[in-house]
Amino acid sequence: MTKAGREMKKISMMTGAILASVVSSAAVAQDWIAQKQVRLTCSTLPYVFDCSIPVVANPQFTSRCFYVAQGQSTLMRADHRMGFSNAIVSLQVNAGMTVTGVVTEKQTGNQSGCAQEDD
Repeated sequence: MTKAGREMKKISMMTGAILASVVSSAAVAQDWIAQKQVRLTCSTLPYVFDCSIPVVANPQFTSRCFYVAQGQSTLMRADHRMGFSNAIVSLQVNAGMTVTGVVTEKQTGNQSGCAQEDD
């Protein structure tokens, strides 16, 4: 291997180590960020969602919502635009002082507004 090749390999390894450190730090830091726990209930469709939304400037990257049905909670897939989905519905969340959302049934296209339950 040439000297330039060894230097390139060394730079690649250092970059990989730095990137791994940043990724693992972000995961640990997420555990320390204050989370707003909310339950969203929908007005005209029978859906309930439990969401965890970080109290930060851009919560869309670390928010999670769970679909609640028959006493069980299932994590929904996030699209990082405050949208969540599963095989049954899609949910668009609007984070603010009061969290709201719009749920759409995938099979029928029916929509309903969802609002944060009061504690």
